[in-house]
Amino acid sequence: MELSQSHFEEREVSSLEGVKQEEPAVVEAEQQPLMKSEPLAEELERINYLKKVESITDSNLANNLIYILDMGYSNFEVNLNLLKRNNNDLVITINSLCNGLVSDSMFA
Repeated sequence: MELSQSHFEEREVSSLEGVKQEEPAVVEAEQQPLMKSEPLAEELERINYLKKVESITDSNLANNLIYILDMGYSNFEVNLNLLKRNNNDLVITINSLCNGLVSDSMFA
């Protein structure tokens, strides 16, 4: 006996007759105002660093400070002092930072 596609569809419909289909429950979520998340410590450190850079009048020095920040060195005072100590030479300053040639005694 060969069964057609319509035969299966009819059986499926008839087997579902009498089955009560429930609507999914809708749960009302409490409406709370959206809160702006707190900035991360790294973001705050970057913001404070950039505010300090704004006070620098020498544009080359300011650009070098931002370049060093973008490399991940976010201690403004150390970066500024190293750049000043090295006549704003970015290569020497970055070399000092990368090789850990920075100590508190350098700035005393």
